[in-house]
Amino acid sequence: MAIQRRDETPDLLAPRLHFLWARKWWLILPTLIVGVAAFFSANLMSDEFRVNGEIATSILTVTDVNQNIPAPNPTTVATLLKSDQVFRKVRDEYVAKFNAKPPLFEKFTKLFTVKTEILQDTAVKKEMSPVISLSVQAQGKEETRFLMEAWTRVFLKEYGNYIIEEARLKVASLKSENDRIEKVLAALEKENAVIQADLVFQDKLLGEYMDLLAPADSRWRLQRDFPAVTRKDIQQQVNIDQAMASSSNRTGLIARLVATQVELEKNRSSAAPDKAQKVAELSGEAAALQTQIADIQTTIVALQAKVSGLQSRFTQTNREMDIQSGLMKHVQDFMDKVNAVAGAYRQMAEGDMLAGGDVRILSQPGTPELRVWPKRSIVASSAAAAAFIICLCALLLSGYLARTRETA
Repeated sequence: MAIQRRDETPDLLAPRLHFLWARKWWLILPTLIVGVAAFFSANLMSDEFRVNGEIATSILTVTDVNQNIPAPNPTTVATLLKSDQVFRKVRDEYVAKFNAKPPLFEKFTKLFTVKTEILQDTAVKKEMSPVISLSVQAQGKEETRFLMEAWTRVFLKEYGNYIIEEARLKVASLKSENDRIEKVLAALEKENAVIQADLVFQDKLLGEYMDLLAPADSRWRLQRDFPAVTRKDIQQQVNIDQAMASSSNRTGLIARLVATQVELEKNRSSAAPDKAQKVAELSGEAAALQTQIADIQTTIVALQAKVSGLQSRFTQTNREMDIQSGLMKHVQDFMDKVNAVAGAYRQMAEGDMLAGGDVRILSQPGTPELRVWPKRSIVASSAAAAAFIICLCALLLSGYLARTRETA
């Protein structure tokens, strides 16, 4: 017959359960006391309520091709909603409305929450939802509702037209730029008129000097037969294309010089003794004509250079006028677009909903009915559970210490 051995492994759980059961009221009573105390304490706390609202940014905004006037950005609007300027004005209205002590600013701003939603987030494009969710959690039903209403009202007053306000500032800047361009154009037109008058005068003077050398009706023959007349080191071609018409009966200096030189050669070739005096007279006359022609040529060259400079200035001012006119057209086109944006300025929409040109309220806050804090049952349950765990640990520890002393 097989020998059966009894299991000598000690049962650790049963003694402990027996120990705890014998002292169960040490667990139950503190748990009940703490739970009930926590429940009544929660009833003494000020009730906190939450109210929600929604605003939307405008998705139809006139912008120029260079995107100098961007559409309202939900992220920017969310930042402006939480700006210190808005919160300070809301706090001032709250204090005046409820005759309350001004709360700490840092604590006050934590009552407000802004939430934006991303519709698309890629490497190419990040698209935000135009709808922005707002919530306020504060003590008192009326106080909570008032804070939400004041928040949206102050924000719309301050920033409801923030893009449009920027456009209106740009309009003023563009008007100033347009006035500046108009002054530049007026100065260029005045300068052009002076240049034109001077150009006509200098051109006429040039024609008169050239007419002294050769009348207009005979210059083509002189250019063909006598392309240049020189005196010592002067080698200058007379430009005959700019002269004015003169009388056909007039004899030019070049023609006189040619006739004198021809007569001089005839007299030199003659063997008559009485021709010597005539040759001397003709030589002196030819030299005087050459000197006079050379002086006139020098004057003509200077006048030609002056006329060329005036023509260059005239061309340059015309080019600058074209540039300024193009710039003015661009400024005026841009101004028309900016005026279209600035014209969308508004403060009130139809009905009771506040709205600006860039932002509008989608849902008007109502009086909150659901209390969000304190959750009395949750507070009491949590406190009771904590008390139970603490008492349980204390009893187990006391039992362990008692057994340790017995075995010592």
